[in-house]
Amino acid sequence: MNSETFRKDVVVTMERQGLNANRLAREAGIQQSSLYNFINNKASLSGEFVLRLLPLVYEPFVLKAAPNTPTAPEEVNNELA
Repeated sequence: MNSETFRKDVVVTMERQGLNANRLAREAGIQQSSLYNFINNKASLSGEFVLRLLPLVYEPFVLKAAPNTPTAPEEVNNELA
């Protein structure tokens, strides 16, 4: 993925979710001005900021980890009929 593809994906995500740059930046924990400049092709983002945005932009494609604890086994009824 290059920065132009990521920029387009960020914009599409914002449109799809009804977010503005301020809200997305707050959700990602990044500076709003950095995101605004990135969206408007005035600056690039640091690697740290990209990593913070990735799960918000590509959430549908992120695999969820399996639970660490097994589910409880079903109770077996051993009564004779």
